[in-house]
Amino acid sequence: DMSPVCTLAVGYHVFGETYARGEFLAGLVGELREHGVSMGEELPDHLPVLLQLLGRMQDAEDRRLLLSVVLLPGLDKMLSELETANDPWSKVLRALPDVLKESFPDEVSLPDDLVALHDPSIPGGEFIGQEVATHA
Repeated sequence: DMSPVCTLAVGYHVFGETYARGEFLAGLVGELREHGVSMGEELPDHLPVLLQLLGRMQDAEDRRLLLSVVLLPGLDKMLSELETANDPWSKVLRALPDVLKESFPDEVSLPDDLVALHDPSIPGGEFIGQEVATHA
C-alpha cells in the first residue's frame, strides 16, 4: 500500500485522472447499488468490486460493456505495469483475462455502437464519449 507497483483502480488505467473517469465512477455507484454490491472502503472501480458486479449482472450487454470497455483494457494496462513483478498476485492478474474470456465467451467483444468511439491514437486505446461512462 505504501508504494504499489500497480493500482487496482481499473478505471484509472482505462481513463486516467480525467473527467471521464469521474463520470464513470459516479455511474458505477448506481450500478453497484442496483446489483447489491458493496464497495466497502474502496472506490467503485476497484478490481474486486468490479468482479463482484460482473458476477451479479444479468444483462449480457451490460456485462459486455464492463468486460470489453473497462475490465479487459484495464487489466491489459495493469499487466504491462507488472511485467517484471514476480509475486503470487501478479500471477493471478495474468490469469484473470483468460478466465474472464472463458467465463463470458459471447461478451468479450466490443459492441458495434462503441467501435467508433475507440481512438487508437490515445495511448492504451482509451474509450471516449459519454456513452461509455454511463453504460459500464
